[in-house]
Amino acid sequence: MIDAFIKHLQTQPCTERANNFYLDYPQAVSNLTAYLHYLNDHKPDYMLVGEAPGYRGCAITGVPFTSERLIRTEIIPTGIGLTAEGDTWENTATIVWSEIDPERVPLMWNAFPFHPHQPGQRTTNRKPTRTEIDRANELLMQLIQWFDPATIIAVGQAAQSALTWKSGVSRIKGRKIHKVRHPSYGGKQDYINGVRRILASA
Repeated sequence: MIDAFIKHLQTQPCTERANNFYLDYPQAVSNLTAYLHYLNDHKPDYMLVGEAPGYRGCAITGVPFTSERLIRTEIIPTGIGLTAEGDTWENTATIVWSEIDPERVPLMWNAFPFHPHQPGQRTTNRKPTRTEIDRANELLMQLIQWFDPATIIAVGQAAQSALTWKSGVSRIKGRKIHKVRHPSYGGKQDYINGVRRILASA
């Protein structure tokens, strides 16, 4: 299941505006493989859905909301088996992991799982388009179906759009979609407060 999922990820091509780093970075592939196997063994009870990989974070590590520097610390449990060759750093990843109980690691994925950037400039970030999000939605839904987390949290507007129809109705029948503010651009405390409130009532 996991190997087939990752092989499917690797069939998606790069474009001048989006990099499929699972084609280029063995570290990204090995980390995502280790992370999904860890979740398969530990059955996550909640999920965080982000917007898209950043060029200093997931686009290198292969796992949403992570950076190489975090992997080198004790913030991310060593039992997951993630590795880092460099020391890249991303503020969003640090904020997200500051609220994660190491005994309760969530399922994490992005509305658009490849790195959206300005044309021909891989060391930039841009928001994914609605078309990109819709095309990648099958991957998100597949993970939700497999792991069946009890609580699903959209981190920001792009994530919410991936989890709901334009009418605002959840794409997942019978499931409520919670939303918190993205922690970037001054949203740190709103993100923290939102996640704490949702998990406390879950």
